[in-house]
Amino acid sequence: MRHEDEDLVAAWCMAVRSAYKLAYGGRLQELRDRRPNLLDARGLNPYSLEVGRIQALQEILPYLRDLEFDPVLMRVEAKRDAEVTFAQEVLDAARQT
Repeated sequence: MRHEDEDLVAAWCMAVRSAYKLAYGGRLQELRDRRPNLLDARGLNPYSLEVGRIQALQEILPYLRDLEFDPVLMRVEAKRDAEVTFAQEVLDAARQT
């Protein structure tokens, strides 16, 4: 693998992690009765931007497509993980009272 490819793979991994964290954090904020900010200062959805970055990198390095990135499934899983975290927070708070 060329050094340039390694940089692009690292950027892809970072974009996947970022998209997951955005979906996870947004759902956790919703559950905590905080309205998540769905748009950035430019009026764009950060999750969608990361998905676009992921898909663009998959076009540049076609072998990344073999990893079968599914933005809908990842969002569902991130939200599910956030719900588990929130349920644990509720249980922990109930135990402390």
